[in-house]
Amino acid sequence: MRDRLSYMYLSLGGRIRRRDYWLFFVVPALVLVGLFYDAGGYQVVVALIVLWPAIAVQAKRWHDQDFSTWWVLVNLVPVVGWAIALVLNGFAPGTRGENQYGPDPRT
Repeated sequence: MRDRLSYMYLSLGGRIRRRDYWLFFVVPALVLVGLFYDAGGYQVVVALIVLWPAIAVQAKRWHDQDFSTWWVLVNLVPVVGWAIALVLNGFAPGTRGENQYGPDPRT
């Protein structure tokens, strides 16, 4: 389990399925948003702790669709960028078979 978590949250390489994106990014993000608003004066600390794992999970999802890690930067565009990232990462299917970022995570 520890290896799986370190792969998901620390590594920028590889590919993941949509299911893993929802489990490791969206659900924890919603929980952390709740903590963020209740963190008192520690919002910046909470945001910095969450930043790298969010980038790592999204990078893997972009890789599954054969896009570069740089697509994570679409999140810097408020609302429109967030919507693009959510729709493409959460609902669009990945590349079938192996691509330049690794083997198909469905196999």
